[in-house]
Amino acid sequence: MTNQIQENTFAAACFEINTIEDLEIALKEPVDILDMRNWGLSESELRDQIKLALSALKALRKKVLIKKLLYPPSTSFRLENNRSK
Repeated sequence: MTNQIQENTFAAACFEINTIEDLEIALKEPVDILDMRNWGLSESELRDQIKLALSALKALRKKVLIKKLLYPPSTSFRLENNRSK
């Protein structure tokens, strides 16, 4: 979980079980009344929670992509093993 999302919140649930695309779609559609009731949130609070989760997921994806660019998997080990066969 990220530092900006509190545990046991709607944002945390969104972060844990949805993709970026899911959350972007959710922001374009009418809010889910059942989610509002179950989480005790107003429409604007629910949307804010979705935006928070979306922002955190995008930041995580960016962090992962940067890490992959900076530290690509090593290919030398695989090449040496293939030569010995």
